[in-house]
Amino acid sequence: MLRNILIISSSGLVLYSKDFTATFQQPRLIGSLITAMIEFSTQSMDMPVSYIEMDKVAITVATSDLASCAIFHDVADGDKYGSLVASEILKVFLWAFENELE
Repeated sequence: MLRNILIISSSGLVLYSKDFTATFQQPRLIGSLITAMIEFSTQSMDMPVSYIEMDKVAITVATSDLASCAIFHDVADGDKYGSLVASEILKVFLWAFENELE
């Protein structure tokens, strides 16, 4: 089940947030944390982080040069589901707002 969607600029600013279950108290902090994790993994391993699995919740991240999409979903959904949903949401967001992000 999809729980939350975050669209984050390359600088860490949360551009869009949608909560389907529990709400984030401060989505800006989550956006900054995810951006820092993307930057760290890119610098240390030459690949951005794409999937984080915790006890019951997973985070899937799709990235581009302009923005990233992080979705929070149930672990049972799997990484392929998360990757498909996150990349499609990011693709549509960039299609609609690419001029404003440049």
